[in-house]
Amino acid sequence: MFALTPRLFNRFGIVRKECIARGLLPFDWGIPDSHVLKKRRHEPPRSFTEKVRYKLRHDRRPILKIYADKLAVRDYVRAICPEVKLPRLLGVHETADSVIAGIPPGPWVMKASHGCSMVHFCFGDTPVSVDKVRRLAKTWLGTDYSLCHWEWLYHRLPRHVMFEEYLGDARGVPADYKIYVINQRVRFLEIDQDRYTRHTRDFFFPDWTPIRSRIGPAPLAVELPARPVQLERMLSIAEKLACDTDFLRVDLYAVRGEVYFGELTHSPAGGNISFADRSLDEQLGSDWDPPKRYR
Repeated sequence: MFALTPRLFNRFGIVRKECIARGLLPFDWGIPDSHVLKKRRHEPPRSFTEKVRYKLRHDRRPILKIYADKLAVRDYVRAICPEVKLPRLLGVHETADSVIAGIPPGPWVMKASHGCSMVHFCFGDTPVSVDKVRRLAKTWLGTDYSLCHWEWLYHRLPRHVMFEEYLGDARGVPADYKIYVINQRVRFLEIDQDRYTRHTRDFFFPDWTPIRSRIGPAPLAVELPARPVQLERMLSIAEKLACDTDFLRVDLYAVRGEVYFGELTHSPAGGNISFADRSLDEQLGSDWDPPKRYR
């Protein structure tokens, strides 16, 4: 009787992944167990985390690919909410050689348009390592981000490397306001500070009541972040940008009196959200009733 050895099993997984990446097999053939609700199999998802995974598993509307594409989403944002500012676009490239030839004067942010966590900074007069930029560009352009956490919205997106204006200052990047919108209403906010140095993460309800619980590994700030002057504007902008879907996280920056757009995502943390307080996960999930069928 034929037995599938660990080596053959691993080889099968690699071949399957390659076929999915090339569009030869359905994307859902690679969905991990974490996206399939094993508990209460015949019951609907309850917690916020379960509902994010449910959405990842079932929502296949084309608009999600617009949210995910950091280049295409700029036109969507302009059309839906022209009052939010977009960071200036300094260059868009499809090859590593083009990236090297088009490195703009600093400061800037270099990012991939087709995934997350692919970011590199040039701070003002800091010398640019051309070798590092080339290495990052080759790696990013060769990455199918949809296979990292099995997120359909990134599947077969056009791959670009972008340069945008840097919104921070000499002290570091600005605070990142991640606003969670359910059924066009803001339900809670996440504020990430000092993202690339002494990262802290705090959570608030829309009235700025703090949620003193951790979500993810970053610690709470020693002192609560001050309520931003632009808070009401940010909440309004977030609800406008989430007008076409049941859940969306809208990332914004409050810089020099203006509100700048960051990104949109319907799958925070790739669906792997770790709530320290399970009851908070359940509470936030109770506000959201995903459709049984996305159209």
